[in-house]
Amino acid sequence: AVEMKTIKAVIFDLDGTLLDTEALSDTAVILAFGEKLPSDVKERLGGRLPWEVKKQILGLRGSEWVPIVQKYGEEHWGVAKDDPLPLSEFWDSWESNLNDLCPQVSACP
Repeated sequence: AVEMKTIKAVIFDLDGTLLDTEALSDTAVILAFGEKLPSDVKERLGGRLPWEVKKQILGLRGSEWVPIVQKYGEEHWGVAKDDPLPLSEFWDSWESNLNDLCPQVSACP
């Protein structure tokens, strides 16, 4: 006979339920534009993506959300259309920025 053990606790962390990584991810996206994003836009955004673009990218993979964010940047923030960062470079920049920002993560309320 197989002995059944009693489970005493389970921790399930759906992204963003225990740690507020969303704000850091927004900032990492904005930083991924680098010098292509006008400084007045960076200042106005304050490190957060507008809901208008955020609702389009929630739950998507990087290969899916990067082109959406880049197009939004071109259409709404004055990012040059003729010189976009290749998808892989934008993604790598986002990931590097996010890793650098991780020490600033805070617990969700």
